[in-house]
Amino acid sequence: AHAAVPVAGVAGLDLRLDGTAEAPRLAASLSIPDGAWRDLPHVGLAASLEAPGATARLAARASLGGRTVASVEAAVPVDLGALAAAPADAVRALGAAPLRGTVAVTALDLAALAGRAGVPSGLEGMVSGSAEVAGSLAAPRGHATLDLAGGGLGEVHRVVAHAEASSADAGVALSLHAGLAGQDTLRLEASLGLPPERLGDRDALRAAAVRAEARVTGLDAERALVGAPRVAGVVAAQAQVGGTPGAPRVSASASGTGVALAGKPVGDVAAELRYEPGRASATLSVRQPTGGTLRATLAVDA
Repeated sequence: AHAAVPVAGVAGLDLRLDGTAEAPRLAASLSIPDGAWRDLPHVGLAASLEAPGATARLAARASLGGRTVASVEAAVPVDLGALAAAPADAVRALGAAPLRGTVAVTALDLAALAGRAGVPSGLEGMVSGSAEVAGSLAAPRGHATLDLAGGGLGEVHRVVAHAEASSADAGVALSLHAGLAGQDTLRLEASLGLPPERLGDRDALRAAAVRAEARVTGLDAERALVGAPRVAGVVAAQAQVGGTPGAPRVSASASGTGVALAGKPVGDVAAELRYEPGRASATLSVRQPTGGTLRATLAVDA
């Protein structure tokens, strides 16, 4: 049985190979001016590959509705003559060759994708981002940013977010700052002291230093979740993770003031969780609107 490729459209392909057997030159281009991916129409693609000597350069551009929404440029040393004479050796050398590239996403309207190509219906927002890639294929390095404005899905609307990710010799890192319905909602900082090419080393991964901190500040659930009257209250939370993946240390706390579910007052809620190798504990308290406080505590020693 053959799986159908969910692509439609007219493609143009141009391929040129000249030079000599010892020094070949390659130029190729592909264009799909108005195609479709599954049920998403008006998708365009233009790509080119040039390898006139010792360096191969790739450029690609994707469009939606006639407007460019993403582009890629990359360059890597490639000796076509060596590739033809000893392909296995040339491919191995390619993994360690210096890599340079950029990626850009320009004002991608998520509403244009909503309900198509497997994207959830009702998704909204404008996405922009960029990335710079260096290092090599075997050991990539780089930095990327991504921004969302006016995001939403279901009962959640007016989401703004800024994310950054980086890869360096010292490890990988991620940061996220998000807001919801005009509220400064979430801040997240995380890092792992292991470069990406060593993530497959199980022993090194278990011993790598991990750091993460997340904070939710004064989220008004009723205001943020428009159309969800079953949830009300002001929520705050924070969490820290340290140690290593093999021996993590976790502490987290959360509180809710004036919490109500489905219109029924619950009261003020507070919870704490702590974990370190060999011990875990949790506490929960609920101060009821009618007076009195319920408390529960759990501790486990391993």
